[in-house]
Amino acid sequence: MTFAAMRFFIVGIIASILGATTAQRIFGTPTPKVENALTERLFPELIQFWKASNFTWPKEALSSMQQLAADRKNRIQQNARCDPLPLCIVQALNMASEDEAKITEAFHVAHAPQSLLDIWPRYVESIRYMFAVYGNGTASRSEEDSMLYNPKKADWEYYITGYADYLGSKYSGFVLPPFDYIQTAMTLLDVNDRTNAVWFKDLWQQQNAGALALSHHIQWDNYKYSAILVPGMGPELTDEPLSPQSKMRLNIAVQLFYEGQAPYIVVSGGAVHPAHTPYTEAYNLRQWLVEELGFPSERVVMEPHSRHTTTNYRNTARELDVLGAPHEKPILTVTNSDQFDYILKLNKHRKPKDGVVYAGQRDLGYTIGKVGPSHGKFLIEFRPNWDKIFTIDPMDPLDP
Repeated sequence: MTFAAMRFFIVGIIASILGATTAQRIFGTPTPKVENALTERLFPELIQFWKASNFTWPKEALSSMQQLAADRKNRIQQNARCDPLPLCIVQALNMASEDEAKITEAFHVAHAPQSLLDIWPRYVESIRYMFAVYGNGTASRSEEDSMLYNPKKADWEYYITGYADYLGSKYSGFVLPPFDYIQTAMTLLDVNDRTNAVWFKDLWQQQNAGALALSHHIQWDNYKYSAILVPGMGPELTDEPLSPQSKMRLNIAVQLFYEGQAPYIVVSGGAVHPAHTPYTEAYNLRQWLVEELGFPSERVVMEPHSRHTTTNYRNTARELDVLGAPHEKPILTVTNSDQFDYILKLNKHRKPKDGVVYAGQRDLGYTIGKVGPSHGKFLIEFRPNWDKIFTIDPMDPLDP
């Protein structure tokens, strides 16, 4: 197992052991475990700085941050009965440009590491995105990632007004910036049932435990590919756990496995289609493989978070790194139809710049890897960009 893989694995174990004990200190006030876990998942550079600072600001920056927290609390109190709802309250809760500038200055005063200073603008952008989408109902990147409630209905106005009253009161505690903004953003994710990023927290101790144990005995040189990737194709029916297209892809993948092409089948896909579905694609793909096709469970790697083709590839590469897969070996993708055309940019009806590589650059800020060659109508090779894929990006708060 590589150093990066070992770190990825150990961090997950430590986080599950410590639970809320360490995370509680992040905010300095009682906070639900799920919101603590989301914060650690989405903002790792900030958490590393905060722990190194003993969960507070150095004295050189402390007074200015205490004042900023007090100013925000006052602003929330003053706007508790504003109009129009929910926009005006969400604006009061959100991070203004002058707030961002003060926090940035505090980081410099506190000698924050350059890695945090570099990622901080992206963190701010993601916080504002979460307020907009899950507070105001602004359009999300994808329709499937939308707000649970209707922001124009009375029930959301009642909630957001009551929540503002709570945040403006003594009962919400006194949380130092930027964690006061982050705590609110995490609450909005939780309220909207958008905690996907921390689902399957015991993945490597449960569903992927067998694959991890087996990885120490894999003779990688015996295989052309590090894995056979089956991205799920989400069903459009709310009561359908697994689409017919996904089952067909699994049939192809099993044949390729028994031909000796790769040591694992990776099933990839989160709870995406239709919006707010209770079904996770990868979980149901794995279940079908093992229970219906009799496939050995230790040869299945489950990746249950990705929501797009770009992150099917990114997350699969991350998991293969945990398993110690050689970086020089390509991944063999089993797909078909529209996704096949999308990956290879073959569909004439799509925009000229469309395609999975362009989408990665647009959404993640980097090229996720090299696509091709393809083989027939179902198979595409992929080589990950190993220098970039480990970057945690909270702009996709459901799958960073």
